[in-house]
Amino acid sequence: MILAADQSPGLIAPLIGPALGIDTVERYPVPDVSTQRQKEMLLEGFIERLTKLAARRPVLFVIKDAHWIDPTSLELVGLQIERCRGAHPVLFVITYRPEFVAPWTGQPQTTLIAMSRLTQAECVEMARRVAIGGALPEDVMSQIAERTDGVPLFVEELTKSIVESGPDLERGGEAVPASLKDALEARLGRLGEVRELAQIGAVIGRSFGYGLISRVSRMADDALSQALDRLIDSELVFSRGAPPEATYTFKHALVQDTAYGSLLRRRRLELHGRIADEVERHFPETVAAEPELLAHHCAEAGPVDKAVAYVLKACEVSIEGANYKEAVAQLESSLEIVDSMPEGRPRDALELDLQLALSWAFRVLRARHTAETKKYSSAPMSFASRSAGRGIWRKFCSARLSCTFGGGI
Repeated sequence: MILAADQSPGLIAPLIGPALGIDTVERYPVPDVSTQRQKEMLLEGFIERLTKLAARRPVLFVIKDAHWIDPTSLELVGLQIERCRGAHPVLFVITYRPEFVAPWTGQPQTTLIAMSRLTQAECVEMARRVAIGGALPEDVMSQIAERTDGVPLFVEELTKSIVESGPDLERGGEAVPASLKDALEARLGRLGEVRELAQIGAVIGRSFGYGLISRVSRMADDALSQALDRLIDSELVFSRGAPPEATYTFKHALVQDTAYGSLLRRRRLELHGRIADEVERHFPETVAAEPELLAHHCAEAGPVDKAVAYVLKACEVSIEGANYKEAVAQLESSLEIVDSMPEGRPRDALELDLQLALSWAFRVLRARHTAETKKYSSAPMSFASRSAGRGIWRKFCSARLSCTFGGGI
Protein backbone atom coordinates (compact mmCIF):
# COMPACT_ATOMS: atom_id res chain seq x y z
CA MET A 1 0.00 0.00 0.00
CA ILE A 2 2.76 2.42 0.95
CA LEU A 3 4.82 1.64 -2.16
CA ALA A 4 1.78 1.57 -4.45
CA ALA A 5 0.88 5.09 -3.39
CA ASP A 6 4.32 6.36 -4.29
CA GLN A 7 4.57 8.51 -7.40
CA SER A 8 8.36 8.26 -7.62
CA PRO A 9 9.32 4.58 -7.11
CA GLY A 10 12.69 5.15 -8.69
CA LEU A 11 13.95 6.76 -5.48
CA ILE A 12 13.39 3.69 -3.30
CA ALA A 13 13.44 0.86 -5.85
CA PRO A 14 17.27 0.63 -5.97
CA LEU A 15 17.23 0.03 -2.21
CA ILE A 16 14.17 -2.16 -1.68
CA GLY A 17 15.04 -4.47 -4.58
CA PRO A 18 18.25 -5.86 -3.02
CA ALA A 19 16.55 -5.99 0.40
CA LEU A 20 13.92 -8.34 -1.07
CA GLY A 21 16.43 -10.38 -3.04
CA ILE A 22 15.21 -8.91 -6.37
CA ASP A 23 17.74 -7.97 -9.02
CA THR A 24 16.87 -4.41 -10.05
CA VAL A 25 20.39 -3.15 -10.78
CA GLU A 26 19.94 -2.69 -14.54
CA ARG A 27 16.79 -0.59 -14.16
CA TYR A 28 17.56 1.01 -10.80
CA PRO A 29 21.32 1.30 -10.10
CA VAL A 30 22.24 1.12 -6.43
CA PRO A 31 23.47 4.46 -4.98
CA ASP A 32 27.23 4.69 -4.58
CA VAL A 33 27.20 4.94 -0.77
CA SER A 34 28.09 2.61 2.10
CA THR A 35 25.79 -0.31 2.95
CA GLN A 36 25.02 1.35 6.28
CA ARG A 37 23.92 4.51 4.47
CA GLN A 38 21.85 2.43 2.02
CA LYS A 39 20.00 0.88 4.94
CA GLU A 40 19.38 4.29 6.50
CA MET A 41 18.07 5.62 3.18
CA LEU A 42 15.75 2.62 2.83
CA LEU A 43 14.26 3.10 6.31
CA GLU A 44 13.93 6.82 5.69
CA GLY A 45 12.20 6.07 2.38
CA PHE A 46 9.56 3.90 4.08
CA ILE A 47 8.93 6.57 6.71
CA GLU A 48 8.62 9.30 4.09
CA ARG A 49 6.09 7.31 2.10
CA LEU A 50 4.04 6.53 5.20
CA THR A 51 3.88 10.20 6.16
CA LYS A 52 2.93 11.20 2.60
CA LEU A 53 0.10 8.66 2.62
CA ALA A 54 -1.06 9.92 6.03
CA ALA A 55 -1.06 13.48 4.71
CA ARG A 56 -3.82 12.46 2.27
CA ARG A 57 -5.93 10.35 4.64
CA PRO A 58 -5.70 8.64 8.06
CA VAL A 59 -3.72 5.38 8.08
CA LEU A 60 -4.27 2.24 10.16
CA PHE A 61 -0.95 0.33 10.49
CA VAL A 62 -1.40 -3.19 11.89
CA ILE A 63 1.46 -5.45 13.02
CA LYS A 64 0.56 -8.92 14.31
CA ASP A 65 2.77 -11.11 16.52
CA ALA A 66 5.50 -8.52 17.06
CA HIS A 67 7.25 -10.98 19.40
CA TRP A 68 8.63 -12.61 16.24
CA ILE A 69 9.84 -9.37 14.64
CA ASP A 70 13.42 -9.14 13.37
CA PRO A 71 15.76 -6.39 14.66
CA THR A 72 15.72 -4.28 11.48
CA SER A 73 11.92 -4.31 11.24
CA LEU A 74 11.75 -3.43 14.93
CA GLU A 75 14.06 -0.49 14.28
CA LEU A 76 11.83 0.68 11.42
CA VAL A 77 8.64 0.47 13.51
CA GLY A 78 10.28 2.44 16.30
CA LEU A 79 11.37 5.16 13.88
CA GLN A 80 7.90 5.31 12.33
CA ILE A 81 6.19 5.67 15.70
CA GLU A 82 8.61 8.42 16.70
CA ARG A 83 8.33 10.30 13.40
CA CYS A 84 4.51 10.20 13.29
CA ARG A 85 4.06 11.38 16.88
CA GLY A 86 1.57 14.24 16.95
CA ALA A 87 2.28 15.15 13.32
CA HIS A 88 0.46 12.59 11.19
CA PRO A 89 -2.88 10.71 11.55
CA VAL A 90 -1.43 7.20 11.82
CA LEU A 91 -2.78 4.62 14.27
CA PHE A 92 -0.39 1.74 14.98
CA VAL A 93 -2.05 -1.41 16.31
CA ILE A 94 0.64 -3.85 17.40
CA THR A 95 -0.09 -7.22 19.04
CA TYR A 96 2.48 -9.29 20.91
CA ARG A 97 2.89 -11.77 23.73
CA PRO A 98 3.50 -10.53 27.30
CA GLU A 99 7.14 -11.68 27.31
CA PHE A 100 8.00 -9.29 24.45
CA VAL A 101 9.51 -6.01 25.65
CA ALA A 102 8.26 -3.29 23.31
CA PRO A 103 10.75 -0.38 23.16
CA TRP A 104 8.00 2.17 22.45
CA THR A 105 5.93 1.52 25.60
CA GLY A 106 5.93 4.37 28.07
CA GLN A 107 5.99 7.05 25.38
CA PRO A 108 3.21 9.67 25.73
CA GLN A 109 1.63 8.76 22.38
CA THR A 110 1.39 5.01 23.12
CA THR A 111 -1.17 3.06 25.14
CA LEU A 112 -0.69 -0.49 26.39
CA ILE A 113 -3.87 -2.60 26.45
CA ALA A 114 -3.57 -5.99 28.17
CA MET A 115 -6.09 -8.36 26.64
CA SER A 116 -7.97 -10.35 29.28
CA ARG A 117 -9.18 -13.92 28.77
CA LEU A 118 -12.75 -14.62 27.69
CA THR A 119 -15.30 -15.21 30.42
CA GLN A 120 -16.99 -18.61 30.67
CA ALA A 121 -20.16 -17.17 29.13
CA GLU A 122 -18.16 -15.72 26.23
CA CYS A 123 -16.42 -19.08 25.68
CA VAL A 124 -19.80 -20.82 25.51
CA GLU A 125 -21.12 -18.24 23.05
CA MET A 126 -18.01 -18.53 20.86
CA ALA A 127 -18.25 -22.33 20.85
CA ARG A 128 -21.90 -22.08 19.82
CA ARG A 129 -21.01 -19.82 16.90
CA VAL A 130 -18.09 -22.01 15.78
CA ALA A 131 -20.30 -25.11 15.84
CA ILE A 132 -22.79 -23.34 13.53
CA GLY A 133 -25.38 -26.02 12.66
CA GLY A 134 -23.88 -28.66 14.91
CA ALA A 135 -25.66 -27.99 18.20
CA LEU A 136 -23.61 -29.10 21.19
CA PRO A 137 -24.99 -30.37 24.52
CA GLU A 138 -24.80 -27.95 27.43
CA ASP A 139 -22.35 -30.15 29.38
CA VAL A 140 -20.03 -30.18 26.34
CA MET A 141 -20.18 -26.38 26.16
CA SER A 142 -19.32 -26.14 29.84
CA GLN A 143 -16.36 -28.48 29.42
CA ILE A 144 -15.06 -26.40 26.50
CA ALA A 145 -15.29 -23.21 28.56
CA GLU A 146 -13.53 -24.86 31.49
CA ARG A 147 -10.67 -26.52 29.61
CA THR A 148 -9.84 -23.65 27.25
CA ASP A 149 -9.18 -21.20 30.11
CA GLY A 150 -10.61 -18.30 28.12
CA VAL A 151 -8.17 -18.52 25.18
CA PRO A 152 -10.07 -17.93 21.88
CA LEU A 153 -7.83 -20.18 19.77
CA PHE A 154 -8.34 -23.06 22.20
CA VAL A 155 -12.12 -22.54 22.13
CA GLU A 156 -12.20 -22.62 18.34
CA GLU A 157 -10.00 -25.69 17.90
CA LEU A 158 -11.60 -27.78 20.66
CA THR A 159 -15.06 -26.99 19.31
CA LYS A 160 -14.11 -27.95 15.75
CA SER A 161 -12.50 -31.17 17.01
CA ILE A 162 -15.70 -32.14 18.85
CA VAL A 163 -17.97 -31.29 15.90
CA GLU A 164 -15.77 -33.35 13.53
CA SER A 165 -15.79 -36.34 15.91
CA GLY A 166 -19.50 -36.92 15.24
CA PRO A 167 -20.72 -39.99 17.20
CA ASP A 168 -18.45 -39.16 20.16
CA LEU A 169 -20.91 -36.41 21.11
CA GLU A 170 -23.03 -39.08 22.77
CA ARG A 171 -20.38 -39.20 25.52
CA GLY A 172 -21.17 -35.59 26.46
CA GLY A 173 -18.40 -33.81 28.35
CA GLU A 174 -16.15 -36.87 28.01
CA ALA A 175 -15.89 -36.11 24.28
CA VAL A 176 -13.98 -32.88 24.93
CA PRO A 177 -10.20 -33.27 24.36
CA ALA A 178 -8.13 -32.67 27.48
CA SER A 179 -5.91 -30.03 25.84
CA LEU A 180 -5.40 -28.00 22.67
CA LYS A 181 -2.63 -30.38 21.64
CA ASP A 182 -5.01 -33.35 21.92
CA ALA A 183 -7.62 -31.48 19.89
CA LEU A 184 -5.17 -30.59 17.12
CA GLU A 185 -3.77 -34.13 17.00
CA ALA A 186 -7.31 -35.49 16.73
CA ARG A 187 -8.13 -33.10 13.88
CA LEU A 188 -4.95 -34.01 12.01
CA GLY A 189 -5.61 -37.71 12.58
CA ARG A 190 -9.07 -37.45 11.00
CA LEU A 191 -7.49 -36.09 7.80
CA GLY A 192 -6.22 -39.59 6.98
CA GLU A 193 -3.54 -39.58 4.27
CA VAL A 194 -3.68 -35.80 4.07
CA ARG A 195 -2.11 -35.73 7.54
CA GLU A 196 1.24 -36.76 6.02
CA LEU A 197 1.13 -33.75 3.70
CA ALA A 198 0.53 -31.49 6.71
CA GLN A 199 3.54 -33.08 8.41
CA ILE A 200 5.75 -32.43 5.39
CA GLY A 201 4.57 -28.83 5.30
CA ALA A 202 5.34 -28.48 9.01
CA VAL A 203 8.92 -29.63 8.44
CA ILE A 204 9.33 -27.06 5.66
CA GLY A 205 8.13 -24.27 7.95
CA ARG A 206 5.21 -22.10 9.03
CA SER A 207 4.69 -21.30 5.33
CA PHE A 208 5.51 -23.47 2.32
CA GLY A 209 5.21 -23.10 -1.44
CA TYR A 210 3.46 -25.40 -3.87
CA GLY A 211 6.63 -26.04 -5.87
CA LEU A 212 8.69 -27.24 -2.89
CA ILE A 213 6.04 -29.41 -1.24
CA SER A 214 5.28 -30.94 -4.63
CA ARG A 215 8.89 -32.08 -5.01
CA VAL A 216 9.31 -33.18 -1.39
CA SER A 217 6.00 -35.10 -1.20
CA ARG A 218 6.50 -36.62 -4.68
CA MET A 219 2.73 -36.69 -5.18
CA ALA A 220 1.03 -36.44 -8.56
CA ASP A 221 -0.37 -32.98 -9.28
CA ASP A 222 -4.03 -34.05 -9.07
CA ALA A 223 -3.55 -35.91 -5.80
CA LEU A 224 -1.52 -33.05 -4.34
CA SER A 225 -4.14 -30.46 -5.29
CA GLN A 226 -6.91 -32.52 -3.72
CA ALA A 227 -4.90 -33.04 -0.53
CA LEU A 228 -4.09 -29.33 -0.25
CA ASP A 229 -7.76 -28.47 -0.82
CA ARG A 230 -8.69 -30.73 2.10
CA LEU A 231 -6.13 -29.02 4.31
CA ILE A 232 -7.57 -25.63 3.35
CA ASP A 233 -11.13 -26.82 3.96
CA SER A 234 -10.10 -27.96 7.44
CA GLU A 235 -8.97 -24.37 8.11
CA LEU A 236 -5.73 -25.65 9.58
CA VAL A 237 -3.92 -24.13 6.60
CA PHE A 238 -4.62 -20.96 4.62
CA SER A 239 -3.59 -20.38 1.01
CA ARG A 240 -2.57 -17.39 -1.10
CA GLY A 241 -2.35 -17.45 -4.87
CA ALA A 242 -2.92 -20.34 -7.28
CA PRO A 243 -0.69 -23.34 -8.06
CA PRO A 244 2.09 -23.56 -9.05
CA GLU A 245 2.75 -20.16 -7.44
CA ALA A 246 0.55 -20.77 -4.39
CA THR A 247 1.83 -20.32 -0.84
CA TYR A 248 0.31 -22.13 2.14
CA THR A 249 0.50 -21.02 5.79
CA PHE A 250 -0.45 -22.86 8.95
CA LYS A 251 -3.23 -21.10 10.81
CA HIS A 252 -1.12 -20.87 13.95
CA ALA A 253 2.37 -21.86 15.04
CA LEU A 254 0.78 -24.40 17.42
CA VAL A 255 -0.78 -26.20 14.45
CA GLN A 256 2.62 -26.46 12.77
CA ASP A 257 4.25 -27.61 16.03
CA THR A 258 1.61 -30.32 16.51
CA ALA A 259 2.02 -31.64 12.98
CA TYR A 260 5.82 -31.55 13.31
CA GLY A 261 5.77 -33.25 16.71
CA SER A 262 3.62 -36.09 15.43
CA LEU A 263 6.48 -37.30 13.22
CA LEU A 264 8.93 -39.97 14.32
CA ARG A 265 12.46 -38.58 14.67
CA ARG A 266 13.83 -40.73 11.85
CA ARG A 267 11.13 -39.48 9.48
CA ARG A 268 11.77 -35.85 10.50
CA LEU A 269 15.48 -36.17 9.75
CA GLU A 270 14.70 -37.77 6.40
CA LEU A 271 12.37 -34.92 5.45
CA HIS A 272 14.81 -32.22 6.54
CA GLY A 273 17.47 -33.82 4.37
CA ARG A 274 15.14 -34.15 1.39
CA ILE A 275 14.02 -30.52 1.71
CA ALA A 276 17.61 -29.28 1.81
CA ASP A 277 18.45 -31.37 -1.26
CA GLU A 278 15.42 -30.18 -3.26
CA VAL A 279 16.04 -26.52 -2.41
CA GLU A 280 19.71 -26.76 -3.41
CA ARG A 281 18.90 -28.48 -6.70
CA HIS A 282 15.79 -26.65 -7.86
CA PHE A 283 15.49 -23.33 -6.01
CA PRO A 284 18.76 -21.39 -6.44
CA GLU A 285 16.99 -18.10 -5.74
CA THR A 286 16.04 -19.40 -2.29
CA VAL A 287 19.60 -20.55 -1.65
CA ALA A 288 20.86 -17.06 -2.48
CA ALA A 289 18.17 -15.09 -0.64
CA GLU A 290 17.49 -17.37 2.36
CA PRO A 291 20.65 -19.31 3.25
CA GLU A 292 19.40 -19.51 6.85
CA LEU A 293 16.63 -21.81 5.60
CA LEU A 294 19.21 -24.28 4.28
CA ALA A 295 21.17 -23.91 7.50
CA HIS A 296 18.14 -24.96 9.53
CA HIS A 297 17.42 -28.08 7.48
CA CYS A 298 21.09 -29.09 7.30
CA ALA A 299 21.45 -28.60 11.06
CA GLU A 300 18.55 -30.97 11.64
CA ALA A 301 19.55 -33.60 9.08
CA GLY A 302 23.32 -33.10 8.83
CA PRO A 303 26.07 -32.55 7.91
CA VAL A 304 26.73 -29.94 10.59
CA ASP A 305 29.65 -28.28 8.79
CA LYS A 306 27.35 -27.65 5.83
CA ALA A 307 24.80 -26.06 8.15
CA VAL A 308 27.47 -23.76 9.58
CA ALA A 309 28.54 -22.77 6.06
CA TYR A 310 24.99 -21.67 5.28
CA VAL A 311 24.72 -19.74 8.56
CA LEU A 312 27.93 -17.91 7.64
CA LYS A 313 26.46 -17.14 4.23
CA ALA A 314 23.33 -15.77 5.91
CA CYS A 315 25.59 -13.69 8.14
CA GLU A 316 27.35 -12.23 5.09
CA VAL A 317 23.99 -11.31 3.55
CA SER A 318 23.00 -9.55 6.78
CA ILE A 319 26.26 -7.61 6.91
CA GLU A 320 25.91 -6.57 3.27
CA GLY A 321 22.57 -5.05 4.24
CA ALA A 322 24.08 -3.42 7.36
CA ASN A 323 21.84 -5.64 9.51
CA TYR A 324 24.44 -6.21 12.20
CA LYS A 325 22.11 -7.39 14.95
CA GLU A 326 20.84 -10.15 12.66
CA ALA A 327 24.45 -11.07 11.88
CA VAL A 328 25.20 -11.44 15.58
CA ALA A 329 22.14 -13.66 16.06
CA GLN A 330 23.20 -15.83 13.12
CA LEU A 331 26.73 -16.25 14.46
CA GLU A 332 25.34 -17.21 17.86
CA SER A 333 23.09 -19.71 16.10
CA SER A 334 26.09 -21.23 14.30
CA LEU A 335 27.86 -21.70 17.64
CA GLU A 336 24.85 -23.65 18.90
CA ILE A 337 25.10 -25.88 15.83
CA VAL A 338 28.83 -26.45 16.41
CA ASP A 339 28.04 -27.62 19.95
CA SER A 340 26.42 -30.72 18.44
CA MET A 341 29.65 -31.72 16.67
CA PRO A 342 31.90 -34.39 18.23
CA GLU A 343 34.84 -33.01 20.18
CA GLY A 344 38.12 -32.70 18.31
CA ARG A 345 40.36 -30.34 16.33
CA PRO A 346 37.86 -29.68 13.48
CA ARG A 347 35.23 -28.57 15.97
CA ASP A 348 37.72 -26.47 17.96
CA ALA A 349 39.02 -24.72 14.83
CA LEU A 350 35.50 -23.95 13.58
CA GLU A 351 34.37 -22.69 16.97
CA LEU A 352 37.45 -20.43 17.19
CA ASP A 353 36.68 -18.94 13.78
CA LEU A 354 33.09 -18.25 14.79
CA GLN A 355 33.99 -16.78 18.16
CA LEU A 356 36.46 -14.40 16.50
CA ALA A 357 33.88 -13.38 13.91
CA LEU A 358 31.38 -12.81 16.71
CA SER A 359 33.84 -10.58 18.53
CA TRP A 360 34.15 -8.43 15.40
CA ALA A 361 30.37 -8.30 15.16
CA PHE A 362 30.06 -6.94 18.68
CA ARG A 363 32.79 -4.40 17.93
CA VAL A 364 30.84 -3.14 14.93
CA LEU A 365 27.68 -2.77 17.00
CA ARG A 366 29.58 -0.82 19.66
CA ALA A 367 31.41 1.30 17.11
CA ARG A 368 28.42 2.51 15.12
CA HIS A 369 28.32 6.31 15.03
CA THR A 370 31.13 6.60 17.60
CA ALA A 371 34.80 7.51 17.61
CA GLU A 372 35.62 3.89 18.57
CA THR A 373 35.41 2.92 14.89
CA LYS A 374 38.86 4.36 14.16
CA LYS A 375 40.39 2.30 16.94
CA TYR A 376 38.81 -0.91 15.68
CA SER A 377 39.71 -0.24 12.08
CA SER A 378 43.37 -0.44 13.06
CA ALA A 379 43.00 -3.63 15.13
CA PRO A 380 45.19 -6.70 14.36
CA MET A 381 44.07 -8.67 11.32
CA SER A 382 45.46 -12.11 12.13
CA PHE A 383 41.97 -13.55 11.79
CA ALA A 384 42.16 -12.99 8.03
CA SER A 385 44.45 -16.01 7.76
CA ARG A 386 41.80 -18.39 9.08
CA SER A 387 39.46 -20.18 6.70
CA ALA A 388 35.86 -20.75 7.82
CA GLY A 389 35.17 -17.17 8.91
CA ARG A 390 37.46 -15.33 6.49
CA GLY A 391 34.58 -13.96 4.42
CA ILE A 392 32.78 -12.84 7.56
CA TRP A 393 35.87 -11.09 8.84
CA ARG A 394 36.30 -9.21 5.57
CA LYS A 395 32.65 -8.19 5.61
CA PHE A 396 33.00 -6.85 9.13
CA CYS A 397 36.16 -4.96 8.21
CA SER A 398 34.17 -3.26 5.46
CA ALA A 399 31.30 -2.69 7.87
CA ARG A 400 33.56 -0.95 10.38
CA LEU A 401 34.80 1.45 7.72
CA SER A 402 31.23 2.06 6.51
CA CYS A 403 30.20 2.92 10.06
CA THR A 404 32.88 5.59 10.12
CA PHE A 405 31.27 7.51 7.27
CA GLY A 406 27.60 6.49 7.65
CA GLY A 407 25.25 8.99 9.23
CA GLY A 408 22.16 8.40 11.36
CA ILE A 409 18.61 8.99 10.27
